[in-house]
Amino acid sequence: RIKTNNYLEPLYAKQEAADRGYDDALFLNTEGYLAEGSTSNLFLVSGGTVKTPHADCGILPGITREAVLELCAELGLPAEEGFYALEDLKAAEEAFLTMTTGEIIPIREVDGFRLSGPCPGAVTSRLMRAYRDLVETEISA
Repeated sequence: RIKTNNYLEPLYAKQEAADRGYDDALFLNTEGYLAEGSTSNLFLVSGGTVKTPHADCGILPGITREAVLELCAELGLPAEEGFYALEDLKAAEEAFLTMTTGEIIPIREVDGFRLSGPCPGAVTSRLMRAYRDLVETEISA
């Protein structure tokens, strides 16, 4: 995929989410699978496994997404890319978005449905700390 300069669709979606009292919007692909946030990549944690939509879901794989997947490997956290439905997200213990400007952003609620675990959960918190350490190391290098 090519990153585009046309951000109208994501901006409209984000504004619609804000009008409904939410911070961001999530996109589904044409097959109904979870894809990404308006300007972010999506992760969910289920059964201790960190999951993110596969690139074939039509996402733009971000730099922060790739860094989180690498951190999962370094930390010994199981991680996988796949095809997930909205029900998978609602059944997850934790979820978060990644983006360069926001780093790792925990998700508490999706479409009025509160996730079962704490926000941020243990896995998300661990990744947030590891990512912050990575950024600080890169900045000081």
